[in-house]
Amino acid sequence: MKTTDFDSFRKMASGFSPTTVTRFLATQGWTLEHRIEGIKEIWSSPTGSEGSEPEWVMIPFATDYVDFDRRFSESLAAVSQIFDCSAEELSRKISSFDTDVLSVRLSGRAMGDTVSLAEGEQVIHGVNLLLKNFTYAAVAGHVRHGRGRMPNRVSEFMQSNVRLGQTRRGSFIITFTVLLDEPDRPSTPKSHAPDHYDEFDEQLPLARRMMMMLARAVCLANASAYGGTGHGTAGTPNGEFHEELAGMVLETIGKFQNLNDLKEIDFSFSWASALPAPTVEQSFFSFQLEDLKEFHPQMEGVRPKTLPLPGPEHIALAREEKVPEVISTAHRGEAQETIISGRVTTLERSYDGGVVTIVVDDSRPPLNVRFRLPESGYKLAVQAHLMNTSIVVGGHLGSSGRVIELENAVLDVKETEGRLRALS
Repeated sequence: MKTTDFDSFRKMASGFSPTTVTRFLATQGWTLEHRIEGIKEIWSSPTGSEGSEPEWVMIPFATDYVDFDRRFSESLAAVSQIFDCSAEELSRKISSFDTDVLSVRLSGRAMGDTVSLAEGEQVIHGVNLLLKNFTYAAVAGHVRHGRGRMPNRVSEFMQSNVRLGQTRRGSFIITFTVLLDEPDRPSTPKSHAPDHYDEFDEQLPLARRMMMMLARAVCLANASAYGGTGHGTAGTPNGEFHEELAGMVLETIGKFQNLNDLKEIDFSFSWASALPAPTVEQSFFSFQLEDLKEFHPQMEGVRPKTLPLPGPEHIALAREEKVPEVISTAHRGEAQETIISGRVTTLERSYDGGVVTIVVDDSRPPLNVRFRLPESGYKLAVQAHLMNTSIVVGGHLGSSGRVIELENAVLDVKETEGRLRALS
């Protein structure tokens, strides 16, 4: 083998672990023949169609040995010869085994179907934020509102497992690869894994749960925009949760409507072969940005000026972007029912609770709102302040002089406790 060819296997060896390679071999019908724990494993290839003898390969596991890199590179070279493929092709095969892929295709309006670099940067930023929020939903079990601190697990996952991948064929396709978390990767081949599961199955890797949530939300958002056949959620146990996630997708895409060059954005999903593909109706979804203005006029800034206030047992979540509309009404002295989200800035204790001041999330300029909470709600507000996370509260928003007040305030206990648990 030429030195240049072997260098490609050295480079490949630095990107995969021995465990990843052996799990890939298991899905290809290879057999584990012998193992010395932590040192090496011997694998044999399947018998050929013409009855040819299986070929054996040693995969080293002793990463502290001085010759580990060389031996692992040689093992990968041997595997590539058996598969009759190059290092690059083998790398793609192994990557597709343990990586879910989201491809985002951008289509421009003119100039040879190009999109400016600045607009491409905004799309990458928007999709990155979308993936981060969906990871939060998979970890915490609810949709994120406001700008509270992300749990460490979310930040670490985004840093380690979500990557930009190799460019796919097509005009301006951005590939986001989501690596199945190493400790959670299945130890059995796909054929022995369950053939039906959902994104709430805690036994699934976080990466697969997040990507399933995203795929279902994009499917529902597309069906909502174009009257398609996406999975209906009305009456289902997690229907409201899925609808909120779909709204997050539409909100992200809606922000792209301000881009001058971008005409269309497509999302497509492909799934790691280490697990059975999820039961999503389709894997490709296209959004024409001009069409969305017709179907969703709220994307152009038309937002309701009031929000309903549910009973005190649980306040439904609302996006903080809707708050400034009702704030202007409050300044005119007209009390309005609304739901707001914000971080606690001031606490004033009294014998039966206390007065809380929050700064409304994403308000420009920063807007402070005061309200009184009973003992139990005040204690939760104190915890939220100590952990630097937002709370959600509903009531009648009005003004008293230069002070914005929320009368008859009711804290969303379930949401606040969920945020605190996610940060603990």
